[in-house]
Amino acid sequence: LIWQVVTRRLGVKLETPYTLKDMADDAAGLMDALEIDRAHVAGVSMGGMIGQHLAAHYPGRVRTLSAIMTTTGNPNLPRPSGDVIKAVFRAGPPPTTREAIIDRSVRAFSLIGTPGEDHDSNGTRERITASYERNYSPASLRRQTAAIIASGDFRHVTRRIKAPTLVLHGSVDPLVPIEGGHDIARIVPGARMEVIDGMGHDLPPRFVPQLAGHMLDHIRQHS
Repeated sequence: LIWQVVTRRLGVKLETPYTLKDMADDAAGLMDALEIDRAHVAGVSMGGMIGQHLAAHYPGRVRTLSAIMTTTGNPNLPRPSGDVIKAVFRAGPPPTTREAIIDRSVRAFSLIGTPGEDHDSNGTRERITASYERNYSPASLRRQTAAIIASGDFRHVTRRIKAPTLVLHGSVDPLVPIEGGHDIARIVPGARMEVIDGMGHDLPPRFVPQLAGHMLDHIRQHS
């Protein structure tokens, strides 16, 4: 996000060999390998950006799209605060021990997550720990961020979506402000948006039934 501002002001185009479109291609390739012709697609945050590209570039493969706490790359939308950016992309030497790495990620959710949540007891720490144990790759965050920045404003992609689209967004998301969800809902014909009151940029257990209910209703309606 910082580099997106800098490169736009300097008129410099960030080049990277891997973009959101490439990730959508990967998803389509995985569907091929698993012999899945069409699927109900749900994507959270960057996954929602990839989901938009998948639905736009592979319209025959996406039965419905659920875009959760995500956006369109529109440079005119509100941006996260400096404190939030620092929490996600903190400068300086990275932590080196397993415990310090996990602690830092949990602390980040105290800024980007739902206000008032105890991220030590609501499952966040357990999910972060499981993710660390599966594969810890600090360079991946940088590559994925570069892919988002290089993809730039992709509203022209979002406009091509024909799949029935549900937009879900927390009302107090500090990392991807709710205007990003409204942008998708405005652009995609017939899209429906549901605001999850009080939710930030995370998926606390108390909101899961509400989120799942909206998604299941959406899938049933278009199955």
